[in-house]
Amino acid sequence: MGILSILFGLIDPVTRIVEKIAQAKIEGQKATTDREKIAAEERVAMLNAKRDVLIAEARSPINALVRAGFSIPLMIYFAKIVLWDKVIMGGHSATDDLTPNQWIMVWMVLGFYFVQDVSRLIRR
Repeated sequence: MGILSILFGLIDPVTRIVEKIAQAKIEGQKATTDREKIAAEERVAMLNAKRDVLIAEARSPINALVRAGFSIPLMIYFAKIVLWDKVIMGGHSATDDLTPNQWIMVWMVLGFYFVQDVSRLIRR
C-alpha cells in the first residue's frame, strides 16, 4: 500500500470502507464453508454500519464546528504575524515562534484543507 493511498484513505474514509466491503463480498463468494460465508457476511454488515456512521457524521454541523475550532486560531495567529508584525510595525515587532508540536498541528490543518480540495478535483 503506497503512501498516497494511505493519505487518501485518511481524507476519504468512506471510500476506503466501500473498498473493504467489496473485498469482503468477494471473499464471501469465494468461501467454501458455511463458517467462512457467515464470517464474510458479518464483516460486510459491520463495514456497512461503519460507513453509515461516517456518512451521518459528515452531515452534522458539529463536524464543521470542530474543523473551524482547529482552523480559526491558526488564521488569527498568521493574520497577526502578517498584519501587525510585518505591515503595521514594519518588521520591528516580534511574535513568539510556535513550538515543534504546534508547527505539526499547523501543517496538519493546512494539509487537510489543501489535500481535501485536491481530492475533490481528482474525483471529478
